[in-house]
Amino acid sequence: MLMTIEANSRKWQSMLGLACRAGRAAIGREAVLDAIKRRKALVLIIADDASERTAKEFAVLGQKHGIPIIQRENKRSLGLCLGRDAVAIAAVTNKEMAKELRIIAEAVGQDKLCSGGDLHGEN
Repeated sequence: MLMTIEANSRKWQSMLGLACRAGRAAIGREAVLDAIKRRKALVLIIADDASERTAKEFAVLGQKHGIPIIQRENKRSLGLCLGRDAVAIAAVTNKEMAKELRIIAEAVGQDKLCSGGDLHGEN
């Protein structure tokens, strides 16, 4: 099981990095808000150690707009996937990449995957 988790984690990180390199990721609060506003965000990714305020804000927006949310990685790890120092919030804007990220997150079973609004006890 550990090997599967590690392999899926590497696959998840690689897919997220590919989305970034392909220009199919919005990184940071303002970029993600813009992607949501323009209806381009297909999945939101929130770092495990994002502030409660950030997690709650984007959980509410995810629920309001029907955008799935994946909460995993810490800000530093998420940033490394995306070529930054630290990232608390990101969005993927490509349908197939977003779908693959959700499938991998579900397969591992460790990630918090929701339809929005139920992170940090919200619902």
